[in-house]
Amino acid sequence: MTISIDNRFLNPSSFFSPFPPSLTVTVAKSTNIATFTWTAPNDGGSSITNYKLKIKNLTDTVEYPLDNQLSYTIQFSPALTNTERTASVAAINSLGTGEYSDAESFHIGCKRGRSDINGQCTVCIAGQYEDQGQCVPCPVGTSTNNKRGVVMCPTCPIGYFSRFTGQYECTACAPGSTSNSDHTGCEECPAGYYSWAFGSSCQECPGQTTVGSNTCVKN
Repeated sequence: MTISIDNRFLNPSSFFSPFPPSLTVTVAKSTNIATFTWTAPNDGGSSITNYKLKIKNLTDTVEYPLDNQLSYTIQFSPALTNTERTASVAAINSLGTGEYSDAESFHIGCKRGRSDINGQCTVCIAGQYEDQGQCVPCPVGTSTNNKRGVVMCPTCPIGYFSRFTGQYECTACAPGSTSNSDHTGCEECPAGYYSWAFGSSCQECPGQTTVGSNTCVKN
């Protein structure tokens, strides 16, 4: 008597959907093209028929049904740059879709605080901030506090000012004065108030005193 054995019993993985593939991502910064490459799972199971690529960002998930291929290329719109994303891929056989691979992080365009100059991501210099992928000068009344690669220019603190655009640090007002309301210059302390140091606010004089140039004097 001849006994035949179903080969699937010799390979239990034949009864399951595929193992996760191994994924790598490469990005061409100057063209916003991402190439996703993976290796087929080597689990000895049923033949792979298709793949599914999943791209996620902070708010959306997009799935790409693919043929039995080992790479895929996407060119992202310039409006979708400066965004961190993750990619994962799953293999499909006659028994279903397998688990997705570990998520691979990638970044389209330059990271925040940088600008694409001739295909190279360049850090914005002190006195500039990144706005929609471009390095632009800080407005008056602000600075970068001598920092590079920032995405905003904070307003100068009380007692400091910046009179011009693109300043990398604010300038202290002299004793007897403080910064004006928009931090673009200095103004003298009003009567009954004083400031005793560079870069300080105007304080009210104590009782029975009058204001001097930058100090309070007893009556």
